Amino acid sequence: MPQKLLRAVIEGMGDGVLVVDSAACVMGANGALLRMFGLPAGAPLADAWPEEAYRPNGQPIDAAEHPIRLALQGAACEDLDVGFRPQGRELSIRLSATPIQLDGGGTGVVAVFRDVTRVRQLEKGLRTQHEAYAAKVSALMDHLSTGVLFADNEGRIQLVNRAFLKFFGFTSADELVGGTMIAEQGGSIVKDKDAFRRLMAQRMRDGVMALADRLDFVDGRIFERDYVPVNVEGVVSGHFWCFRDVTERERARAQLAELSNRDELTALYNRRGFITLAEQWLRIAARTRRTPLLLFVDVNGMKPINDRLGHAQGDRVLRDTADLLRLTFRESDILARLGGDEFVVLAVDAQNEHASLLCDRLQRNVKALNDTQKRPYHVSLSVGVSAWDPAKPRTVEELLAEADARMYEAKRSRRASSASIRVASGM
Repeated sequence: MPQKLLRAVIEGMGDGVLVVDSAACVMGANGALLRMFGLPAGAPLADAWPEEAYRPNGQPIDAAEHPIRLALQGAACEDLDVGFRPQGRELSIRLSATPIQLDGGGTGVVAVFRDVTRVRQLEKGLRTQHEAYAAKVSALMDHLSTGVLFADNEGRIQLVNRAFLKFFGFTSADELVGGTMIAEQGGSIVKDKDAFRRLMAQRMRDGVMALADRLDFVDGRIFERDYVPVNVEGVVSGHFWCFRDVTERERARAQLAELSNRDELTALYNRRGFITLAEQWLRIAARTRRTPLLLFVDVNGMKPINDRLGHAQGDRVLRDTADLLRLTFRESDILARLGGDEFVVLAVDAQNEHASLLCDRLQRNVKALNDTQKRPYHVSLSVGVSAWDPAKPRTVEELLAEADARMYEAKRSRRASSASIRVASGM
């Protein structure tokens, strides 16, 4: 390329160009370099030598380590970030210095200066904005009662808030950030560790939002976990988790459910509570081939007691009956008052041949109550029994209907009227 044309190209460049000889004396500089360093056109070439240079952190670069001097020794550099302070201005330069062979012999250097001051200012502004935004987000996160965790697409934890640390028993985010996913650490405090880890892995693999996964902790706390994938242009690039402590809510809900399933007078289950629990237990019996017994119990003579002694004494009879059932049957059995003077028991661990034993025990307990307690009445019961057969499964309602019919058989029986309990089982 002709020398004149080469000079025109260099002069037209937006980057500053500096040429020095082996003694580090300036041989040439283009207009862009002069303007960059605030020098007028035609300024002495010696003035174009940027002697004082600084590292990106603001520390001065020793003269012996100046990139151009190092290039004179054969150590070229490319796109090196260097700072200069011409006339008190902060100038950020991306410097490339390449050794060259001079026409007259010896080694020189061609250095290209790209002004990235504006870029660095924008980057600094963005960093400042980002830091300010991050500080606001951090303050918000740390005041949330919801535990928050964010992980990248590889499962490495990027962010946790104060509530999350408290929930999972950590003292500092440093214990987690940059490490593996919480599935490893959190799995040690939930009841079902394998399910906890498996479901987290599935959520991340599927990349589909999922809300209100229930977590039961070994210490009795109950949490809900939400998962939201972070999508960038349709690709999952991170994972966002929220953890809410719903222990009090679930306990209150359980208490309300329990109250709705309980008989207010006797504290036994009501019909709805009994049907619900009995249906669950019959499904278990079907799998385990058990044969539970259902006993339908009716209090005899309630109308005369209410008419002669008043409803307060009638209520006392019902409470006595509930206490007799509790005394007679196991804690695992399901006891209920269906309504009025009707009670029912599902003896879950009984066998057919145990029906008479259970009724004999109930008879003894009724007799003991009548003999020892000074009541203006005697408790008398009629009992009907039905058995559930896993080979011929029936519904709870069918068992109740059969036991109810047999209870009426007991009422019609010709046993002595002095008997405290009358039983019809059909077994």
